[in-house]
Amino acid sequence: MRRDLSTGSYMPFMGDVCFDPGTAFLMFSLATAAGGAVSAVGAIQQGQAAKAAGEYNAAVAERNASVTRAQTAADVLAKSREKAMHLGELRAQFGANGLDFSDSALDVFQDHATQAEYDAKLTQYKGNLRAAGYGEEAILQKMGAKSASTAGYIGAGSAVLGSVSKIAGSMPGSSLTAA
Repeated sequence: MRRDLSTGSYMPFMGDVCFDPGTAFLMFSLATAAGGAVSAVGAIQQGQAAKAAGEYNAAVAERNASVTRAQTAADVLAKSREKAMHLGELRAQFGANGLDFSDSALDVFQDHATQAEYDAKLTQYKGNLRAAGYGEEAILQKMGAKSASTAGYIGAGSAVLGSVSKIAGSMPGSSLTAA
């Protein structure tokens, strides 16, 4: 602080340059506002980056669900073909051994056919569960992306309000305290 000889009051200075209180307050206010603006832009950019990451993760999860459904359909088809071949071999063995489809031979054949159907349905069920899990993950990622974007804007608003509060608290005669 340096004493102004004309008024007798003390004034802030930087080296040999003196500032009257109004100029000093204006400079402080501008610096605080600029800092708040930079923080606000950073918060928005952070929110947008998190949103983009969430949207990307959601797209990956949706792709995984689609691939899982296609893979499941292929697995079910492969199991059905495998079981059909097995049942054909079983029928050929019955014929080669002179068995007809009487009670016990028919029971064995039906047991194999039932097991084949069960295996195909179990494969379909497991694939549907995996695909549903990826679908739920995609929904959660989208929700997270939306929340991240909103949080970025809330953070920006908070930064701006914090700067305004700091400026208001530093005004001469203010009873506010800076945050």
